[in-house]
Amino acid sequence: MEDVKTLLEELKEESESGRFAAALPAEAAPARRRWLTVAAPLTVALAALAAGVTWWFLRGERGAGTSSEASVTRLTSDSGLTTDAALSPDGKLVAYSSDRSLDGQRDLYVKQVAGGQPIRLTTDGAGNRTPDFSPDGSKVVFRSNRDGGGVYEIPTFGGEARLVARDGLNPKFSPDGSQVAYWVGSEGVAAAVPGSGAVWVVPVAGGPPQRVGPNFTAARNPIWSPDGKHLLLVGYTSAKAYESSSIDWWLVAPNGGGAVRTGAFEALVQAGLRSVPVFVPRPACWLTATNTVVFSAASGDANSLFGIGISPRTGRVSGALQRLTTGAGDERSPSGAAGGALAFTKGETRRDIWTLPIDLDRGTPKGALERITQSPANRYYVSLSNNGRYVAFSSDQSGVPSNVWIRDLVTGKESIVAGSSFLQRFPVINASSARIAFSVNEKDKRVVYVSAAGGVPEKLCEGCLRATDWSRDEKTLLMFGGNPYQIDLLDLASHRQTQLLKHPKLPFALRPVFTRQSLCQLYDSNRAQSRTHRGCARRWTETGSGERLDHDHAVGG
Repeated sequence: MEDVKTLLEELKEESESGRFAAALPAEAAPARRRWLTVAAPLTVALAALAAGVTWWFLRGERGAGTSSEASVTRLTSDSGLTTDAALSPDGKLVAYSSDRSLDGQRDLYVKQVAGGQPIRLTTDGAGNRTPDFSPDGSKVVFRSNRDGGGVYEIPTFGGEARLVARDGLNPKFSPDGSQVAYWVGSEGVAAAVPGSGAVWVVPVAGGPPQRVGPNFTAARNPIWSPDGKHLLLVGYTSAKAYESSSIDWWLVAPNGGGAVRTGAFEALVQAGLRSVPVFVPRPACWLTATNTVVFSAASGDANSLFGIGISPRTGRVSGALQRLTTGAGDERSPSGAAGGALAFTKGETRRDIWTLPIDLDRGTPKGALERITQSPANRYYVSLSNNGRYVAFSSDQSGVPSNVWIRDLVTGKESIVAGSSFLQRFPVINASSARIAFSVNEKDKRVVYVSAAGGVPEKLCEGCLRATDWSRDEKTLLMFGGNPYQIDLLDLASHRQTQLLKHPKLPFALRPVFTRQSLCQLYDSNRAQSRTHRGCARRWTETGSGERLDHDHAVGG
């Protein structure tokens, strides 16, 4: 079993669905236990059955649509979580992130591909991940959460880590080793949301970072072209969220100039690999020998590795999409080296619902984690009713990518609330457990609905991103969305929205919730020099007696 804290850090926004079928159960008698719902990034836990870094070496010519004469060698067999494989340019070393140590924290390791024991590069356990080798193999850049988070550089065989850039994610050395590309933003927000990310380049020797592609409303996950003249990135161009015509892979010169749309989005649609609407997988590595960009994408019930060519003349995708792996399990985070070698992470994951008793006065657990569900189906985006009896969640258990469900935690009975071919996420159950609000991706629009017990689901608003909390009188919903993000109150009777908070320097207003007497808004922000901030803003007092809510259990899944 993997460490829950580590797995929660790994969780990112995914899944799908959408129609309404069953009514919610009537309000249950309040339970005497007190419960607490954990903040949004902690409402879903993963139980991974296995994870390991695997090295795959290609030999011979690739045939139509798949590879031939490929040998696969497992490089790690740690009992914990081992991810983010990165090959050195000569293919002799692999660096990776693992919680294999006794303290169970994420640190970086490097080992020879030919065998031997790994060398531990970091020891602080500060969420060290996504390593990348310098062209000469002497240095490794990586993401770390230490001192507020950022991109750090460390000698390949150990030494002192040096800060390269604040707040950076997924750093990549340029082919000449003089620069590092990275992005800044929220990993838990989709790429097709304005303000969710920006790409930067910083000199390794020191100096101010430079933003790449400032005309994008959102950009992330840059990798370098083999000649170092361009960055390939996921870019979004619309001021509105979730418009499929505005997302793609783009080639952008790091020192300015026009961006070239590659057409990867359309190629994936035609190949049937776009399992989530308005989504493209991130480009992971660019193999010089074959001019192929390798990435991980959903195929059936798992993720496999694929490759597609990029024309050096036009900057457009070229040739047929090639499937590179066909194994079971999730194959992610490929990293390439000269000669066609690939390292990647292969794992099996499960998403279940768990409960954890919490002492609210001390902020400490009062007991052990308890698994509530255990089946092949995935359950995520959990919302717990205040009386502690019902939990709403998204799940693929009905045979489609995702539906909204509700579970009675006393009887164990589960009922479908909504289901269709549209992507549905983010259910929010009210205190009495009588109604659930949730988001639906209807083609290119994000829509929020509410489903009442015994009634027909009601459309509340179009173009809004998600509901995050109910008022105590259950007449009002907190909403977030916009560009920059803002917090609104939505009156359920009139559907009228009232703006509560909007700030040009705080584009992220994520998961606002009502406290006992006021609104607490949790946000990330992209300020100048891409610094990220988090905070809580109290801007509105809820009417009512202000008594302490009757709950103190944490729920996750």
